[in-house]
Amino acid sequence: MWFKHLIPGYWILCVLFLNAVNGQSINTRLSREIDLIFNEKSLVDHVEIESILYGLSGNTETRKEVHYFNAQQRAISGQSYFVERGYRGSYQNEFRDDTLLVKQIVFNSGPYNQNDKSVIAYHYDQNNFLIKQIKIEGATNIYKEMEYLNDEQGNPIKLIIDGGKYGYEAASYDYPNNIVYTSIVNAQNETISTSKGLIDYTVKNPKYQYNEYGDVVDEDNYKFSYKYDDKANWIKRTRKNKKRNKTDQVVTRKITYR
Repeated sequence: MWFKHLIPGYWILCVLFLNAVNGQSINTRLSREIDLIFNEKSLVDHVEIESILYGLSGNTETRKEVHYFNAQQRAISGQSYFVERGYRGSYQNEFRDDTLLVKQIVFNSGPYNQNDKSVIAYHYDQNNFLIKQIKIEGATNIYKEMEYLNDEQGNPIKLIIDGGKYGYEAASYDYPNNIVYTSIVNAQNETISTSKGLIDYTVKNPKYQYNEYGDVVDEDNYKFSYKYDDKANWIKRTRKNKKRNKTDQVVTRKITYR
């Protein structure tokens, strides 16, 4: 299954777990960074991405990044720069057989996290399902260990951070409808929140509209327009907020092929 070999996206850990620990949620593990998905017929050497978000007050947030890929199209390294906030980040990945992520070195710098380096080791079972990630080096006390319990498909049904001292996250799957239901439970076994998401973000939603390249052009909250290169990969994506009737994001990609 594709989710056994995740393409690492941003090196800043994505989701607050119980509002106390920065970590990786079940939904984050399932999803792939959409800006790093390319036409399967093309082999990408590296991609430079600029993403501009337009806020309600007219302010902008610009993120510039670059990602490098191996021959199996796994992201092996990358850097990012948040222009307005002055944050910088980088990552370097090590793989088993060039496909299975076993180690990641992450470095962040900025106004509040100078010289924040972490080294994370990934452990798998006999089916190559991710069962544990351990922070073997790190300047900040974000987390030390994450443990995953998986179903027969290799998807996580439980995520436990640092032995459960903050609680855990649980998930159940509706595979025919491509839906995952997640809940966050605190150390007192009380459910704090619940949510619903997609299992596989690459599966098309019959309620959405897609163009001839297979990219969504109209969904619940947004409309999208694209420009493509000669290998059928988009190089510019414009997102329009349907409720506000305004463009709120523009992403450009400069793709260098092998």
